Amino acid sequence: MSKIFRLHTGSSENIEHWQTITSALTETFINSIDDPAGSTAHTQITSIPSPFARMDLVRTAFQYVNSKKKLDGTTIYHRMVSDCLDVAEIFFNIDALHDKIEVLEWNSGITLNGGQLDVEANSDLGKLILSSNPKHKLLGETLKMFLFQDQKAFNFSDLKHCYLLNYKHGPELINIIGGTSPATLFFSSANDLSFVDISFANDRVFDNKYFPLYKRGRDFIKFFYSFRAAFPRFSEVFPDINTYLDLTVEMLDDAMKDTIRAMDETNYQSEYVEIVVHAEGNNAEILGTKLRTKNYGVIPSGDDNDFIIEASRIVEGLTPCVLPNEPFNEPLKYAGGTWQRNYHENVPYADDRPLQERTLPNQTHIKYPYLTVSDLLEPYLIRLPYPIDNGKFFNGHYEFKASEKDHGFALPVKKNFFEYFTIADLQGTVADGKKRFELQPLPAGVKAVLRIPIKNNRYIQFTRLYAYNQFHDKIQKANEKENQGIITENQFTLAIYPFIKLNPGINPHYRVLLVDRDVQPLTKHHHYSLNFFDESNPGKPLQLQLPRLRSSKDQAQGVTTKYHIIENNFSLIEISNNNSTGLLIPLFKAQPVAAKSFKFAIDFGTTNTHVEYKVINEDAKPFDITEKDVQVGTLHSPTEETEIYLKNPKLGFGADDIINIIKEEFCPFIINQSTQYKFPQRTIIGDNGSFNPNEANFALADFNIPFWYLKEDLRLSSEITPNLKWVDFSNDARLARRTKAFLKQLFLMIRNKVLLNGGDLAATEIVWFYPSSMPKFRRDFFQKSWEGYYHRYFPNAAKLNKMSESFAPFYYYYHKENVRPHDRPAVSIDIGGGTTDIVIYHSENPIALTSFTFAANAIFGDGYGNTSSYNGFVQRYEGKIKEALSGTSANQLINIYDNLKQKNSSSVELIEFFFSLEDNKLIKDNKIPLSFSNMLAEDNDLKLVFIFFYAAIVYHVARLMKAKHLPVPEYITFSGNGSKVVKLAGGGSDLSSLLDYTKIIFEDVYETKSPSIEFRFFKSPKEITCKGGLECTNFSRFERLEQDIKTVLIGSESPQLIPDVSLHYTQIENQEVINSVNKEVATFIDRFFSWNTKFNYYQNFGINPKGQQEYKDLLTSKIKVDLISGIKEKLKETHDNVDINIEETLFFYPVAGAINRLAYKIHNNLQVKTAMI
Repeated sequence: MSKIFRLHTGSSENIEHWQTITSALTETFINSIDDPAGSTAHTQITSIPSPFARMDLVRTAFQYVNSKKKLDGTTIYHRMVSDCLDVAEIFFNIDALHDKIEVLEWNSGITLNGGQLDVEANSDLGKLILSSNPKHKLLGETLKMFLFQDQKAFNFSDLKHCYLLNYKHGPELINIIGGTSPATLFFSSANDLSFVDISFANDRVFDNKYFPLYKRGRDFIKFFYSFRAAFPRFSEVFPDINTYLDLTVEMLDDAMKDTIRAMDETNYQSEYVEIVVHAEGNNAEILGTKLRTKNYGVIPSGDDNDFIIEASRIVEGLTPCVLPNEPFNEPLKYAGGTWQRNYHENVPYADDRPLQERTLPNQTHIKYPYLTVSDLLEPYLIRLPYPIDNGKFFNGHYEFKASEKDHGFALPVKKNFFEYFTIADLQGTVADGKKRFELQPLPAGVKAVLRIPIKNNRYIQFTRLYAYNQFHDKIQKANEKENQGIITENQFTLAIYPFIKLNPGINPHYRVLLVDRDVQPLTKHHHYSLNFFDESNPGKPLQLQLPRLRSSKDQAQGVTTKYHIIENNFSLIEISNNNSTGLLIPLFKAQPVAAKSFKFAIDFGTTNTHVEYKVINEDAKPFDITEKDVQVGTLHSPTEETEIYLKNPKLGFGADDIINIIKEEFCPFIINQSTQYKFPQRTIIGDNGSFNPNEANFALADFNIPFWYLKEDLRLSSEITPNLKWVDFSNDARLARRTKAFLKQLFLMIRNKVLLNGGDLAATEIVWFYPSSMPKFRRDFFQKSWEGYYHRYFPNAAKLNKMSESFAPFYYYYHKENVRPHDRPAVSIDIGGGTTDIVIYHSENPIALTSFTFAANAIFGDGYGNTSSYNGFVQRYEGKIKEALSGTSANQLINIYDNLKQKNSSSVELIEFFFSLEDNKLIKDNKIPLSFSNMLAEDNDLKLVFIFFYAAIVYHVARLMKAKHLPVPEYITFSGNGSKVVKLAGGGSDLSSLLDYTKIIFEDVYETKSPSIEFRFFKSPKEITCKGGLECTNFSRFERLEQDIKTVLIGSESPQLIPDVSLHYTQIENQEVINSVNKEVATFIDRFFSWNTKFNYYQNFGINPKGQQEYKDLLTSKIKVDLISGIKEKLKETHDNVDINIEETLFFYPVAGAINRLAYKIHNNLQVKTAMI
């Protein structure tokens, strides 16, 4: 008897041969099937001969799971459901899997023709049926039979296309892993699919862990329900899937349930995108409804990823995540699943793809930005030959080894970090108190540790080990893929001016100096660049002018200096050379609240400039920079210890030049009266000598005020320009630039003094001074400069005043020193380097003013056309001073002098060097008894020069006062740096003899006995002009008075005054004028030597009496020659503006030439005397 082989029970009918069955197996029959391998079988059920049978099995699997109402399980049916959902999830993420998955389209060609199904000839099925290949034809006929037979049970009547998934990286040419199903939406292949390397969250597709729908990603769950809401009659067409979805809802959280309830057909169209197959417009579908996929153009929420960084800044676009490179076992959510212990093995240290194009490690179908170690840490670590000044720059929390403190590092943190975090974040700590960033010393290198906060107060730690370069002939290449960094040895430093973080509304004026001394074989070809960033926009460098190059390491200087002019606020500095990049973070001092009003006075002198200031209602004092308001911040610590580190032989000779150049080309750290950097300061400017005057030039970049000048022996080279007040701008634009640069630096220093001390820029008052003898065109040049810089550096301020140098000193004496000339007038004599200003007062009122270019430089200068070789003071004291310095700890000062003389033959500069020695730090520290002032005071031969100088000024004043019918003065006050020579003439602090001598002169001029006269000297005569200006409150009064009372005693034989008479420059070469002035000067010289008989120069001043007649003859021998020389120089200075009255007396022109010859003659006589001995 024949036997029927069945899997199910409950049927007894016989079946002969192959017959068509009237219906499918009922659910009762299916449930009666015994699984011989047990309910946990892992061997797939296979179907022969049609793939449609596999669709039936998948449907059966759903029916089984639904019937058990147990979504989790390990049966073969749970596996088929899980695999089916894997296929669905691949379709859902198809746009992210194009590198692995190819969608193949199969066209059934089924049509409805007169109520009967038919197949289109040109469809994929039709081509099989009509194929000439019998095997193909048989396959087509078989498929057609199944499609027609099961058209109702499997919805085949509505089937247009079936879409199959081909895994590109499988073992075969074509590797179909699943596709769409008209019965269950999707189905999987029954083949072994373990080769498919795709994971969603913690679910690797087609593996032995079965994931029901409710355990999958929220986005995928929503997709399924959206499709159901959009598909017409879904529950009728897909009853088994519908039931599964209903069971799944019960397992979802309330939020998801609410989302599902709110869905309608519009959600599916609006939230998901079409799947394009082969060409645009050819879109995947299931039974006529478009199959859509995840829209990767929509920003993901990140709710299912605990590794997203907790950025403290607003992030544009997606906030990236950071993933561990080391074992990490915290159960954090990751891409819809949970982070697995071995996931770190697939996290790269570097990813070359753009951030927004990256896919997540272990979840490569998910396109989401994540940061790698190389995104945040540089491949090279820059090592510096000194420790970073951690009070000025963030040093990365680097902890030195006990025995090694001679180095520091630029931060290897990339600026990208600040797109997500702040500077304060980098310097701070993470939730458990550990430092956010630190550099840790190791025996073989340095370890950089960067802890990045993520959700829920956790953090991910990135590390990179930087090893020392192992090569001598090249720099070892870093390996970012393997996270192997390299340490490079570099020599540079940085200086920032001013070192302050400005408050909003304050216009910035920064200078940043980069000093490069990479001269070692491996680095000498390096060239550096700086980029500056504001913390609020770390991705965009500030747009700056090209840096100013001042020195070059390829030249004699041995270092390169680049100056960056920055008129924006900045927080970060990126420094790069040919090989490496690092970050520098200045720790700017915060600007105090602007609550104080400052007042400054600037005495811009010929030889020296002085600046005084006061806070309102406080005493005035010389400009200073103290430790509390240092204006410069450097990368290195400006200490002797740093200098010691830089003298390490392994760095090469001259490594300390990287800090010495800052002294030479920039600004001192400290300026005050207890250091050798102080005011009064020489009126000089330094530059490299090759700047272009036709382009923009900048103070503290192209130029600087060299406070070190004549005080230190710097090996580097700057071109020094003196006499800025009187240089001829018309013939050399470079000189005008230099003069302006001097003024600009003064303004910058004053501005930063105000800012650092809580001053209000808008309330800052500045007064500047000018000599009355200065031609109007030159005064206008300075006024325009002062006004321009004042408004630039003190915007909204309106308190810039000017005052004649003549008025200011007496104003101080009157208000502070009780000089009250209510009876007879007072005479204020302000002797500078280039000019002397005379003002005559009655009570507080100026009644006469005159000014002339006869001052200290006339004594120590070179007359008309001479050099230091013919200067009596230089020739007499050069050898003595060198001898005093040789063999002492200050003998290096001899080098300074020799270099100075080689570069500058001007005697004024050499004499200034002699005077500067008594304040020199080396002289003081080593207690060397050397004072040029004392040497001059004790020189009984050259003292005649000082007496002659003093007598000429007093004589001229007496002649002028008599011409104006004024009585002999009650007071004579002295001021100006040049007034020190008055004390040299008088022999020191006891000026009684000089006072008596003064009375002799007045008596001779007035031809009557002189009443008492009182001298007044201020201890610091250069400062008094500024102090007087600070006391003044009504500058307009003096400006009006100046023109009203200005007078010029022509200097001719008869005492003629301008403006009472007229004498234009066009007339001064007139022979009559020349002869008259010649006689007046000759008369003075005669009187000078006649006063010796009334007031013996030897007895009263100790002047050697020998040679008096010889000296008299010398002084009178070339009066006319010197007068004409002086006139020609003056005419040259007027620039053809000669049709005006002369602005100064002619009397001192020949006297200036005579006094130079007198000093040299005295020196020569002494030389002859010495030789004879």
